[in-house]
Order: sequence, then C-alpha cells, then structure tokens
Amino acid sequence: MNISTLMEKIGLDRVTLLRIKKFLETETSILMQREGKFMFNSFLSDRDAVLKKYFGE
Repeated sequence: MNISTLMEKIGLDRVTLLRIKKFLETETSILMQREGKFMFNSFLSDRDAVLKKYFGE
C-alpha cells in the first residue's frame, strides 16, 4: 500500500500523515532515552514494519 492509497482510505492528507510519522519517530526516541532500548525492541520492530508498509522506508 502506498501513501496515496493510505490517504484515500483514512481520509488524511500527506502533511498530516508525515506529522504522524514524525511524532512516532520522536516518541520512540524519547521512550528509548527514558526507559532503555531493551524494553522497546518489539515496539521498534512493529513501528518499523508500519513505517515501511505505509511510507516505504
């Protein structure tokens, strides 16, 4: 699924989707700094899978 299809399905524009992506990346960084990387390996894996699926990164 590409970003255009995602925008159509959930009714958000590209700018909003990119803001969500940036938020997820920022929150992940904050959590890793606060709690340590070990606890978030599963979360990171899930997040990366979502980013790759929807943003191709």
